[in-house]
Amino acid sequence: LEKLSEQPLVVVDGAHNEPGMAALSQAVEAFWPNKRILGILGMLGDKQREEALPQLLKWLDYAIVTPPNNPSRAGDWETIAEICRKAGVEAEIEADNRKACAKAMSLLAEGKYDMLLAAGSLYLIADLRLYLLEELQKR
Repeated sequence: LEKLSEQPLVVVDGAHNEPGMAALSQAVEAFWPNKRILGILGMLGDKQREEALPQLLKWLDYAIVTPPNNPSRAGDWETIAEICRKAGVEAEIEADNRKACAKAMSLLAEGKYDMLLAAGSLYLIADLRLYLLEELQKR
């Protein structure tokens, strides 16, 4: 769990399995229980996404789903948006990680959300972290 910025509140976490999502969910409950949270999500296809994601989704208000940077293991990454919708979280798909970050930062700037939380595969979080830091420097 790493806080990249306080204002705006931007956090990244490499939660990519059930224990990781449970720990992240506990952190959200402890530190940001009343925030309107925009998520950027992506997990490898060989992870138990259906079991892991609902733990975090109960905290999200909106999600942008984007693929991990590992094409051979990303699998049907778009289905994460369906998992979000089944949990009552509106979701959109963005195949380009950099564009997903730019879109998320734009939505955050509009004021509809209090926090941006990027979570999932370590392959993904490594890239998102860099892109989000770039976006934060622009502001």
